[in-house]
Parts: sequence; C-alpha cells; structure tokens
Amino acid sequence: MRSLYFVTTNDNKFRFFSSCFTVKGWSLVQKKVKIPEIQAYSTRIIAARSAEFAADQLNLPVVKEDVGLFIESLGGFPGPFLKQIEKWLSIDDFQKLLANNDRNPAYWEYSVAFALPGKEAKVFTTKHQGTMAYKAKGISGCISDKLFVPKNERRTIAEMLDNNAYHKESSHYFSLQSYLLTLKKRSFR
Repeated sequence: MRSLYFVTTNDNKFRFFSSCFTVKGWSLVQKKVKIPEIQAYSTRIIAARSAEFAADQLNLPVVKEDVGLFIESLGGFPGPFLKQIEKWLSIDDFQKLLANNDRNPAYWEYSVAFALPGKEAKVFTTKHQGTMAYKAKGISGCISDKLFVPKNERRTIAEMLDNNAYHKESSHYFSLQSYLLTLKKRSFR
C-alpha cells in the first residue's frame, strides 16, 4: 500500500477529500504542516508550486489544493486571494462591490496538485459556474458561500449547506484519482 499525503491544516478540506478518495492500493494521510503559499493569480500555479515545495521538503508524495472565487464583473477579484480578502471585507462590503453591476457571473476554481520529490507537479482543475447574489442568504460557510449561487440553483451555497444539500464540485479529485491509477510502482519513487 502506498501512502499519499494531503498537505493541509484545514480538517474540513481533508475530510471532504477523504470522502471522495477511493484509489485502490493507496492510503490517504493528512499532513498538517504549514508551507509557504506563493501569491499568484492562478490556483493552478499556487497548487503546483505548493505541492512541489511540500514534496521536496517532506520527501513524500503529496497533494495540495488551492481554491479561488472569480467574480467576472470585478475583473476576477478576489480570485485565489479569497481567504485574505474575507478577513478584510464584511458581507456588507462584498454586497457594496456587487451592487453596481447588472449581472454578477462568477465561478469557483478548484485546483489539486500531485507532486513527488524532485518532480514537476501534475495539476487537475475544475470550475463551478454561478452568479453572485445581491443579498447574503444562509448561515453556514464563509462570506462568499452566503453570496454565491451555483448554476442551475436558486439558493446560495450557504443555504444548501444549512440543509445538508450542497455537493461541492469534485471532478478535479476524480481526475487526480484516475491519474494515480496510471502510476507504476517503479515510477513512484
């Protein structure tokens, strides 16, 4: 059995990834270490460079995920900087930013990167399309969950979380799992 180390201090992120992870011959382990997170405009680049750094530092096969919310009417803001922005802006601040726009198409971008020590990371990305609501709704989740309405939905993510009805986009996880199945034992280390 080969071990794969998901590098995150976020227990919820690890729990969700674990619930999707079904690769035979692999065990999944959470590695709670803080690693430098580069600042870039792409979740793909952030996930890749973070995974490569962690794999080299830990000398282990690792997975690292990065997430961003891109609001088209705001030029892609806040993008991968969402975590920092949500510390600075309140729900009211977000609503003010969105108020002057007729439409607020947006998408979540999820990137997960797999890296082996000394190797270039393999990255899998998916986008979850939707719009930003003008008024926050729901209790659960973060600020952006109270404002983001997924495509073909009428409720925000927070409202769905409140009713245990939200299913996070996870096709990037399944793409990673398909890739892991192609790895031969000898190419692994």
